[in-house]
Amino acid sequence: MIDAIDKKIQQANEQLKKKGTRVIIYRRDNRLWLRGTLPPKPHIQGKDKDYSQFVSLGNNAIASDKGIQYAATKARLLSAQLLAGTFKWEDWIDLDKIAPDRAAKFMGHSLSVHLQVYRAWFDESVYIADYQKAIANARNCYPTTVTPNPKLSNR
Repeated sequence: MIDAIDKKIQQANEQLKKKGTRVIIYRRDNRLWLRGTLPPKPHIQGKDKDYSQFVSLGNNAIASDKGIQYAATKARLLSAQLLAGTFKWEDWIDLDKIAPDRAAKFMGHSLSVHLQVYRAWFDESVYIADYQKAIANARNCYPTTVTPNPKLSNR
């Protein structure tokens, strides 16, 4: 049985479809998402063609009347960006939730720049421990060895 919110989402999606949008509102538990055929995310390898993906709308998209209005507005914006060729994933992705090497590629920076900043912010021993953990989990994105920086090792 469809509850009242699902019925309103269905109505909103029908309106979006009538207006020619390429995106629909999708409900996951008590949150609303957008779903559509979108370009591959730059930090994901192995995809070169558009495919069906979800876009998080964050904390503002609760399954409610106001949340549905918010999601519909975002759906129209996303669709307009796709049609105009101005869609950019960085406008829609929370980079804090992406691994540092993927975030670096996504932002157009090198991983070495990110590592330099990381080393400057944290104690050298913390950096080395985190780096070794990253190497254990990485897939050929990091050099295989790391040596302490003599300028920082006496902190």
